[in-house]
Amino acid sequence: MLNVHTDRIGDVAVIACTGELTDEEQVSRLYAAALAQWHSRLLVVDLTKVESLGQDGIRALTDLQAWANHCRTDLKLFNPRSSVRCKLREWTKSKDSLEIVTLDRLSDLIVLAQNGSNTSRFDELAA
Repeated sequence: MLNVHTDRIGDVAVIACTGELTDEEQVSRLYAAALAQWHSRLLVVDLTKVESLGQDGIRALTDLQAWANHCRTDLKLFNPRSSVRCKLREWTKSKDSLEIVTLDRLSDLIVLAQNGSNTSRFDELAA
């Protein structure tokens, strides 16, 4: 079971996930939450409470990365458990394909979004 909750902070959408991201039903919940945020400059998928990540979940995250690029939205993953982080790295074979942000970097991005920062500074920090 996967539960998702979305919060918006300025131009940042944070999708907090709780549970497992292992099958198509769970993936569709994540897709629905993410696609509803197509207008965000930054989409953060908070994986703090994701207990397990399967191949369908990995595929969903990589598909969301491609979708975000197409929509000119930055996608960042936040705070996955070590077991989830290992699966991300193992299955994507690249640390760069899905970016995991630290709390400090995420905080900086949210502050910029709240303050209505200019696009070039936001884009520079989000990259």
